[in-house]
Amino acid sequence: MKNKTELRAAAARLLYNDNRDTSDYNMLIDFIDNYLDNQQHTADAWIPVSSGAVPTKEDYSEDGFVLVQTGGDIIYKGFYDVESGFWVDEAGFKFAYLPIAWQPLPQPYKESE
Repeated sequence: MKNKTELRAAAARLLYNDNRDTSDYNMLIDFIDNYLDNQQHTADAWIPVSSGAVPTKEDYSEDGFVLVQTGGDIIYKGFYDVESGFWVDEAGFKFAYLPIAWQPLPQPYKESE
């Protein structure tokens, strides 16, 4: 992936130059496509359990959890147990309310350097 400076320079060339380079256009389109493809797994993207999509290894936090919202409108840390087919809370118990959606946990805060 290109860095911000390269993307901004490509955008400026496309906006302000008469001699437009198709590589600039292609680079920006590729970036936008990748960005949109990755939006389904952002921290704000709830994935309905009804979709049948279950978390993959990459979706789980370092401690092995995702956020799970239940029909009781409560949000827990939990995981999907592939062997049993049940959603389980962080204590290892099956949820009392049926989960309706899940999402990966956000990345931990890190101070800027």
